[in-house]
Amino acid sequence: MDTKKFKINTAGYAETTDDKLHSYSSSKKTNESLKKLNEATPSLFNDLEKIADLFKQSTRMWEKVVVPIIIAFMVLALFGFYVVFSVSSNASKMAENINLMNKDMQIIATNMDNLDLMLTNMSSISNKMISMSGKIKDMKNQMGKINKSMQSMELSVANMSNSNYNMRRSFGKMSQNISRPMSKFNSFLP
Repeated sequence: MDTKKFKINTAGYAETTDDKLHSYSSSKKTNESLKKLNEATPSLFNDLEKIADLFKQSTRMWEKVVVPIIIAFMVLALFGFYVVFSVSSNASKMAENINLMNKDMQIIATNMDNLDLMLTNMSSISNKMISMSGKIKDMKNQMGKINKSMQSMELSVANMSNSNYNMRRSFGKMSQNISRPMSKFNSFLP
């Protein structure tokens, strides 16, 4: 089997070689096909160069669009990581606070069990307050009597004060009446 390979020479034209001999083929049919290929090759290369240039331009355009998008995505990913981290740390703090609340609620529940005892004690205190209220009314009545007695004593003391004043005046007059005649006896007594 005779296989032929095409090779591009330095001028950009296609040539054929045999695999076995590695020599150039000179058959008529091959030459005609080579001529057609050589005529089509420059336009093909020009088209390929245009495609490569368009590809480069589109690559540059996509670089202008894609690179900022990738950077924005990375920034958003970092922000997302930060948000997830802060939410998880806040969730752990919240779990700790819920545990503390649970302990406090247990203490409150224990105190609520003691509430029945407190209510019975409050009932006893209420009964004693009612009893005290009656006794305070009695004390008020007695204080009214004491107040009247004090007013009576006040009048008695005022009368005594007035009597003392009169007695002092009387003693003063008596002293003046007795002291004059007695002063004459003073000269006789040693």
